[in-house]
Amino acid sequence: MGEAVQILSDTEIERRLDRAELDIHGLANPDLQIQPASVDLRLAGHVQVASAVGTDNPLVPDDLVFDELRLEDGEDLVVAPGEFMLGSTIERLDIPPNLVAHVTGRSSIGRRGLLVHVSAGLCDPGWEGQVTLELVNLSPAPVRIEPGTRVCQATFTEIKGTVSRDYGERTDSHYQGQTGPVRSRDT
Repeated sequence: MGEAVQILSDTEIERRLDRAELDIHGLANPDLQIQPASVDLRLAGHVQVASAVGTDNPLVPDDLVFDELRLEDGEDLVVAPGEFMLGSTIERLDIPPNLVAHVTGRSSIGRRGLLVHVSAGLCDPGWEGQVTLELVNLSPAPVRIEPGTRVCQATFTEIKGTVSRDYGERTDSHYQGQTGPVRSRDT
């Protein structure tokens, strides 16, 4: 039998943060944000709203047109039914070479019909940056959300062995050090 997956507990997350073996910049309230086996991450106030397809061919996935939206203090984000946006976390993760992070939506947000991470929830060893969120409203009603809301959570898993090249050392690492919502850079 193989070894069990080792997801870090709250005490292990706190220990690694205290020893600078894991870095989460912008963690505002560790008592609230650090959960039993994850860390809640908050929605930043800058989003990109998909508004159109740039060509006559709707099957070209990287040809979406986005409008920038920066929310003012006290202004809520409203996601219409079926609307797609790119957002980001306020917090900036710095994943050490012996961990991988998985980012998923929080259940309280999902139960409102809002997906916050459609498919790209893996943060490789050596990756650093703000996590880009793929926001989609699946409900029949608009979803209102305040910037700073805890919308997703990161779990940290210890990897077995040593990686030969971490994310930042790879020549194809398109998203190292990203800030704010970042569109697809895959070519």
